[in-house]
Amino acid sequence: MLSTLFVNGQTIDAGTDTTVCKGQTVQLGGSILATGTPDSISWTSIPSVFTSSDSFPSVSPSVSTQYILKVTYSATSTVIYDTINVTVTNPFIDAGRDTILCLGQSIQLGGSIVATASPVSFSWTSIPSGFTSTDSTPTASPVRST
Repeated sequence: MLSTLFVNGQTIDAGTDTTVCKGQTVQLGGSILATGTPDSISWTSIPSVFTSSDSFPSVSPSVSTQYILKVTYSATSTVIYDTINVTVTNPFIDAGRDTILCLGQSIQLGGSIVATASPVSFSWTSIPSGFTSTDSTPTASPVRST
């Protein structure tokens, strides 16, 4: 939520809020700038399924999760918190309706995609093999049933 937090000369940043597709991994932690070494670094989450004492842990949440970074400096009696929100999306992909073509005809492929994470990339292949494309709506001219 907060981009950077500054308390008693100590600065921490849990990272930038981000959106990922379910199953993707993201690394937490932006920066910890301080005079002196923190006595402890800890991460927890809401929902509470995650804990770590790593400065920059990697996570693969299955649901949208808020991660809380807690940094403690005993020398200055300072405890600083910052958060990062990781929103998980479940993209919906529809390649379009099945179509019958005669030999020599072409069709523009494409349907719909609902995804809030970006960038979105496309990879089309055919079975049997012979056609590939990375365009979002490529044109195919099959020479046999695919």
